[in-house]
Amino acid sequence: MLERISPEGLVFLKEQALVLIYNQEVELHNAAAREQQKRKTLSGERKKSPESKQRGVSIEQLEKPGYFNIRIDNAKLFMDRHEIKAIYKIASEAESPAQGAARLYRWFQKERSDVLTEGAIESEKSPLLPLIYQELLDTFTSS
Repeated sequence: MLERISPEGLVFLKEQALVLIYNQEVELHNAAAREQQKRKTLSGERKKSPESKQRGVSIEQLEKPGYFNIRIDNAKLFMDRHEIKAIYKIASEAESPAQGAARLYRWFQKERSDVLTEGAIESEKSPLLPLIYQELLDTFTSS
């Protein structure tokens, strides 16, 4: 079959394969983070009281350059440099926090629905979206 595919088609297939591999890596990383969180909870490292739930958003750069975790409440979501640049651009070009939050929601909905699911962001009105917006602006610069 490969002999019958044009060079452009082969390039497209290669790009799609890279996207699939990347998505698998993200899923594995997120699954490992969820499992680690589950082990911590079961081993008693976290209190069971409602006050122990970490509220908020933070972004941390991982040891490997170009990779980040976005923490939304207790969920850690793996993102690469390109995704961070895309959402930073959305935040920095927004005319208001509300507009930035709405645009971020639509981007997550289209590109990374796992962020909405794992971060428990159910709509554009989620109070977490303005926190993500502000964290992006506070953490990164346009350069």
